[in-house]
Amino acid sequence: MKAKVIRGSVQYDGTIYSEGMELTIRPEDFSGLAEVVEALEAEAESGTEKEPATEGANLEEVTNYKEMKKEELLELAKEKGLNVSAGAKRDEVIALLEEAAAHE
Repeated sequence: MKAKVIRGSVQYDGTIYSEGMELTIRPEDFSGLAEVVEALEAEAESGTEKEPATEGANLEEVTNYKEMKKEELLELAKEKGLNVSAGAKRDEVIALLEEAAAHE
């Protein structure tokens, strides 16, 4: 089902989606994300029309932690207010970011 992030950012299937971005989610996962996403298909059924998404729009906002350098991960963690020890390994920083995203 099509959904749109309405608050913060969402990690889904290993990808981070920022507010305003659209994603496709499995219907059984919707209830766990209902606080931060809205179902676009349900709106279309109710008669509320949304502007069609521009193909490829906002793709640069998608964050894949695995593709980021450790310095970039540390900066992102700092921006999110996460406390990361100076000796943390790259994978540990990724785990902290993923945990924080799951609770946004």
